Amino acid sequence: MAFAVENRNQPPVEAVLVTVTTTSPSGWTANAAAREFSLGPGNVTFSALEITSPDRGSGAGVGNVSLHVTFVCPRGDVRTTSAADAIVHVRLAQLSAPWPLAVGAVLVLGSAVTVLALRRVRRGVALVPKQRMRTMRPGQSVKFNFDVENRRGRPSRFHLLVEGLPDGWSAHLALDRVDLEPGEEKALWAIVHSPIAVTPGTQVEFQLRLEPLGGGRDHATLHLGVTVTLDGA
Repeated sequence: MAFAVENRNQPPVEAVLVTVTTTSPSGWTANAAAREFSLGPGNVTFSALEITSPDRGSGAGVGNVSLHVTFVCPRGDVRTTSAADAIVHVRLAQLSAPWPLAVGAVLVLGSAVTVLALRRVRRGVALVPKQRMRTMRPGQSVKFNFDVENRRGRPSRFHLLVEGLPDGWSAHLALDRVDLEPGEEKALWAIVHSPIAVTPGTQVEFQLRLEPLGGGRDHATLHLGVTVTLDGA
């Protein structure tokens, strides 16, 4: 089961450390693919929750898997924390022969687990998406719109990069260098093109990364994804 963790703090913090833990009913197991990671302002990361049912005749037939996400602001003299939770309802469902007992899962989870407000906030730069996931036909292109925000009190210059696309895929950016005045926001886009031979159903995740020119600690990463279908965007 896919889920997303998003940093929606307003005003933004530079980054938070994220820890994902789970609890499950008797006999069930639930493990998140990504358990610890860093998340920048306005950014989102996608992960998966693997749920395994108990052996036949053992464990609970129904229950809740709890997803608990803890957020820590690691900078400064005092660390601040917050948390968010989501619930996945699971049950064992009776199916017809030759499988007298099989697993059925009723998933009750929002598309994003949102960071709760942190009291300690910092300025920085952010990539804010208009769309995070898109669909496209094999061999065609899809456009992602996003905003670049300078949340600092001084002018900043950045490189904008695309990372993580598989071989045969390509991307074109509206700008690969972004100059921003204090508090300025620019609307930009990235066009992603897939190879003609890609198989429908293929899912590709990639990142837009904003790096400061000349070095510095202000940066942002935006995780995006594409699903190849025969229906198109």
